[in-house]
Amino acid sequence: FAHCGTDPAEVFADPATQLVIVATRHDSHARLGAEALRAGKAVWLEKPAGLHAAEVRELAMAVEATGGFLTLGYNRRFSSHARALRSAFEARTTPLAIHYRVAAGPTPVGTWITDPAIGGGRVLGEICHFVDLCQFLVGSPPRAVYARRLGADPERDDATVAMLEFDDGSSALIEYLTATGPEVPKERFEVSGAGRTGRCDNFRSTTLPGGKRLRSANQDKGQATALAEVVAAVREGRPSPFALEEIVAVSAATFAIERSCASGRREPVDLGDSPSDEAPG
Repeated sequence: FAHCGTDPAEVFADPATQLVIVATRHDSHARLGAEALRAGKAVWLEKPAGLHAAEVRELAMAVEATGGFLTLGYNRRFSSHARALRSAFEARTTPLAIHYRVAAGPTPVGTWITDPAIGGGRVLGEICHFVDLCQFLVGSPPRAVYARRLGADPERDDATVAMLEFDDGSSALIEYLTATGPEVPKERFEVSGAGRTGRCDNFRSTTLPGGKRLRSANQDKGQATALAEVVAAVREGRPSPFALEEIVAVSAATFAIERSCASGRREPVDLGDSPSDEAPG
C-alpha cells in the first residue's frame, strides 16, 4: 500500500489515489465501495460484496452509473492450480461435476465474523470464495441452490453443505465442514466431465486429466497474482478481471444458501426485485 487510512472521505478526496482497497469489516463493504466508485476511484473490495441484497444492488448501481472499475477479493480464481484446471476443461461440450470440500474448523469463539449485523457469518463471508471458484471453473454464474446446515447454531457450528446448479447442467457440491479429521486437507476440489477428472489439494498439488501434475513450492491461492493483475489493469486502463454479473451472482448465491437452509427448498440465485434491510436467513 502507498497509503493507509481510516478516514474514507480523506481517501476518496485524494486526487493522487487511483485504486482504493476496502478492507473493513463486512457491514461497511458495499457502502464504502459505492462511495469510492462515485468518487472516481478504481475499487478492490474485500469479500463479501455486501451482507444484504439491497447493499449489493446499491454497489452494482454505482458500477453501472459510473462505468467504474470494481474487483472483489476472490483470489482463488487467480491461482495457477485453478487456472490449470479451468484450461483443462475449456473445450468440454458436457456438464461439469465439481466437489469442493473445505475443512474450515470450528467457528472462532467471540469473533465479529459470526455477528449477523457486522460479519454476517461464514456463509456470506467465506463460502463466497468457493462459490466464485466454482463459477470460474464452469464459466458462468450459478442459477439455483439447495443447501442445508449441519450445525444447529450457525454462530457456534456453521458447517453447511450446498449444491449449486448451472445453466449448462453443471453442478457443484460445496461441503464447508467444521469437524473433519486432522489428516484432511483444508481445501480439496475435484472437477469431472467428459470422462476426465482433475483434482487440487490445498493449492499445492494438482493432478490434471491425463495424469500430469502441477506442484507449488508454497501454497498458491492466487493472492499475489490477483493483486499484480488488478494493479496492472488499473494502470493500463483495462477492465476489471471480474464481470459485474459474476460479483452479483456470488453474493446472490450465498443469500440463496441462507434462504435454502431456512426453507429446506431449492432457491433461485437472484437478488429479488425489491430492497430489503433484513439480514438473509
